[in-house]
Amino acid sequence: MGPESGKYLELNDLGSKLIDELPEGARAFLSIRLAENLPLQELWRSGSKDKGTGGDGKRVLGSCVEQRTTVSIKDSADDPRMRGIKFRSFASALGVPILHQDRVVGALFVASDKIAAFDQEQQSRIEMMVREYGPILSRLGKLTEDRPELEPAPGAFLFSPAALVSVVVALLLGVIWFVAPSETAVVSPQPTPRFAISSTNAALDASQDFLDQLRAGEYDAAWAMLEPELQKRWVQEDFARALSEWVQVGENKSILELRGFHQVQKDGTAVKALLLKTEVAGDDRDWVWELLPNDEGWTIASLDGPIKSP
Repeated sequence: MGPESGKYLELNDLGSKLIDELPEGARAFLSIRLAENLPLQELWRSGSKDKGTGGDGKRVLGSCVEQRTTVSIKDSADDPRMRGIKFRSFASALGVPILHQDRVVGALFVASDKIAAFDQEQQSRIEMMVREYGPILSRLGKLTEDRPELEPAPGAFLFSPAALVSVVVALLLGVIWFVAPSETAVVSPQPTPRFAISSTNAALDASQDFLDQLRAGEYDAAWAMLEPELQKRWVQEDFARALSEWVQVGENKSILELRGFHQVQKDGTAVKALLLKTEVAGDDRDWVWELLPNDEGWTIASLDGPIKSP
């Protein structure tokens, strides 16, 4: 192990201390900010890999980064800042920005399924601990800044230059821990962090969240993921009605369940996600979704399937 990679073993100790501060059942997500014009990218998470931040968590993270101060949600069902999000992934949460030399280099999101799970004393201790992450995340960011930009090949999918940089960072961070679901200890016999350090990976995560909302019939939550300009053209009631009517036709519900992502492609600042048609009768075309970044992550800017956005 080289001296450079040894620096990131600090995250192991910091993670252990952090988990000790969390109330029982709470989960944590560490994100890095690689550039001012890119949304936060998840670096690691504690607890179950299947329970992510969700659209509500991304809103909390975006707000704490924009405001450069901790955002505390005591009861997500009753907090006006969570208005418009009906599919909730937590009951209470904290979003804590991570700064280094007066620059936001990342954020920590901690969440619980219990209301008011984080008291003021816990919040203060977490805020103090998070300061130690600043220099580490800053060094990680410089790893990508110091590498020359590559021109993407025409039609290049998945392995964009950003994704290649992600691989380099991921290899370097192979020593970083993954926190297993445990009430008392951090277990890391074989470090398996979940990396999402490229913009295409983050956009794919957002696309999957949107698809999951459609499958669950959570159309209001799906609408909340639309880009603001699209929301102006496509009001919530019309969006929900169009999707609800489409699902009830023929084998469309099965088509929606069987659809999956085939490719994601960078297109300037946007990302396009391709969902290939299935073998279900009546499914006769591929779908293409366009996503754009904002402070909270990625938003759906246009849909060409299952229905076409206005």
